[in-house]
Formats: sequence, C-alpha cells, structure tokens
Amino acid sequence: MTTADLDRILAFTHRFARAQATEVVDNPWGFVLLQHDYPSSRDHNRLVVTETTAAAEIVEAMETHLGGAAMRHRSVTIEAGPIDGAVRDDFLTAGYEEESLAVMVHRGAGMTAPVHDVSEITIDALRPALLRDWKLNLPDSSAEVHRQLADRTELYTRSADVTHAVVLEGDAIAARSDLFVDRAQRIAQFENLSTHPDHRGKGYASSLLSASLGKAASEGCDLVFLSAVVGDWPLDWYARLGFVEVARTHSFTRTALTADRSEG
Repeated sequence: MTTADLDRILAFTHRFARAQATEVVDNPWGFVLLQHDYPSSRDHNRLVVTETTAAAEIVEAMETHLGGAAMRHRSVTIEAGPIDGAVRDDFLTAGYEEESLAVMVHRGAGMTAPVHDVSEITIDALRPALLRDWKLNLPDSSAEVHRQLADRTELYTRSADVTHAVVLEGDAIAARSDLFVDRAQRIAQFENLSTHPDHRGKGYASSLLSASLGKAASEGCDLVFLSAVVGDWPLDWYARLGFVEVARTHSFTRTALTADRSEG
C-alpha cells in the first residue's frame, strides 16, 4: 500500500460523498455535507475533518451547520491521522459516541469463486429488503426514518457505477451488498454487506464478496477497498479473506433521540 493509493481512496470517498449532498460547505479544516432530502441519514449530514482541528471548533461548526439545518443529530468524521487523546476526551465528555473504522485494501489473495449464485438487481427490486432490514435493525425508529435510510441508496449513482448484488432463497433476498466503481480512476469500494438473521452461517457473505471482487476486476479496477468497524468481528473476517488495514477514521456522533439513530 502506497501513500498514493490512500490518496486515491480518500479522493474517491470525498467525491462520492460530495456528489450526494444537496449542499457542501468548504472550510480550512475540511467540509460539511448536508442532504436536505434525507435528514435522518447521518452519513449524508456530517462534518468531514481532514486537517488537525480542536474539538471546540468542530462542535461549533456542527451547531452552525447541522443545528442550523434543524438536524436532530451531530456527527463528524475525522480523517486527519491518529486521533488526539484530548480531542477524543472532549467529545466523550460532551456526550458523543465514538466509532473507529478501518480502511482495508484487498491484496489479491484469500478468495475462492462464489459458492452460491449471486444476482445483480435494481434499486426498485432491492428496496423492500432495505426497508425490512432497517425495521429489524432500528425497531424503535419511525416509518419515515426507515424510508429515508432505504431511499438514500438512490443517491449512490450520482458519482459511481453501482452494483446491488444479492443471494436469494426462493424469492427472498437472504443477503446483499453494494459495489461502487469509478472506472476512470480504476477504484472500487465494497460496502453495505448484510445477511438476514434467518439466513446466516451459510456462506452467502463470502459469495457476495468474491463476486464483487470479480466484478471490480472485470471493470479494470486495480484498487478495491472497504471500511470495517474496529472491534467488530467482520474486521478479522475480511483480513482472513485478503484485506489489509491501511488507515483508520474516527467518527463522533450525538443523537437527540435514540430512535432517530442511523447506522450510516
């Protein structure tokens, strides 16, 4: 992994995020993303910090931009190298929750051909499964929150070629994943891997990942990456399948109501 590769990953994620926003506010320390059609999506309404900045300045910016847009949450992603202990303490003291994500790159080893049939479907065909899964994951949230978290998926095509891959059991979507490809930059991101609880332990996730790596290769991509939550079991699973951690980002989030929480 080279610094140039990490720069490519960050450039891709920035392009991808900014293209989905209804408003982007640039600042010396990074930028603010606002998506007024999907206010319940934390991933689409947050600050991205790319330069070392004091926590107090970040909190003030969140109040100005997220608070000013009547968002019910405050969220920031810090990409500016290792997180400073004082910055972490300031956020935790202020009631924020921390989540660290490992950026992982595929090294081209550890995968076999898909064991199960993998199909590509449209967003319209995928939507019922998205709603089903959000209702399961966030049972206390409103129908409107579930709708927003499902329908925000339509935004992905604004800056990448998107493949929605699934494994079916009968007519039901048992497992699903997304692949975002930028052919011009020869880079792909694998994300949103999910297997319904009724269908786990059957190897569906491995088949989806293998098929997606094959798809990325067929599109000419020489760099495939994903993000995994630090401390959660998928990180070790991805490592066994040929992914190597190359960087970490740190997110801090505070929500007004637990029921309004989103995973992304």
